[in-house]
Amino acid sequence: MPNSAVSLTVRYMHGFKNLMNNNSTASNPNELSGTVTNVHNSGVQATLNFRLFGGKQKTVAVTTPEVPVLVDTDGDGINDNVDKCPNTPGVAKYDGCPVPDSDNDGVNDDEDKCPTVAGSAKYSGCPVPDSDNDGINDDIDKCPSLPGVELYQGCPVPDSDNDGINDEEDNCPNVAGTAANHGCPEIDASTQSKVDMMAKGILWAPASSYKLAATSNKALDQIANMLKADSSLKATIAVHTTTADKDKSLSQNRADAIKTYLVGQGVNESQVEATGYGGEQPIGTGIKNQRTEIKLHY
Repeated sequence: MPNSAVSLTVRYMHGFKNLMNNNSTASNPNELSGTVTNVHNSGVQATLNFRLFGGKQKTVAVTTPEVPVLVDTDGDGINDNVDKCPNTPGVAKYDGCPVPDSDNDGVNDDEDKCPTVAGSAKYSGCPVPDSDNDGINDDIDKCPSLPGVELYQGCPVPDSDNDGINDEEDNCPNVAGTAANHGCPEIDASTQSKVDMMAKGILWAPASSYKLAATSNKALDQIANMLKADSSLKATIAVHTTTADKDKSLSQNRADAIKTYLVGQGVNESQVEATGYGGEQPIGTGIKNQRTEIKLHY
């Protein structure tokens, strides 16, 4: 065995060349004439081998370590073997995944000042603020630092006449008044007293039951001037007669005649209300019930 401590090797050698290569005639009468003689080199070699040192030979396998091929599928610079989102470009801070948007408002957490509450990019990811806490956000609130109402686009209900009564509760929003009179000015007693005297001067032409007498013009002109001077001022005309049913139409015709005269003098029609009551509101008996009343108000 080649790897044994003692081994024997035997080798036989034979030459191919004929050293004589001739045909000779026998000189000996006993030899046959014409015999062919072939002579070749040949030999046997035996070798006995001893191995005094060393053990059994071993075969050593030499291997080359395999170099792994690194892949970056999403091209974000982070190899797939460490990329937790290998198919979506991301950043190293989030192990290869995109920067998260926890509140799904379109602003990623790295730039979102309110990462857990949906907001807008304009306010760095936070909701649109409501600085005055009136329930109307600052983007549509025309008074963002002053609590208001939706009807007035986030501003308080206005008080146009600055009388301390807001316009929604003020019956006279453009004229300063009092709370007791629902935001309207109060007609002082002396003014109303003068108007009462003027109303007593309104008379009717003898030839017609509902045409104004010319003597009525002075009183009506004064009332007309008062109404024209203050467009918020109003006059309520009430005409009364002696009987309830029979003269009610007459009283309405007389009330309308007074209104027509005032409007003809330039008073706004909306400032005058005219009603005929007939004899429905008596203050006595007979002729005492026939009267004209004009009350000023706002």
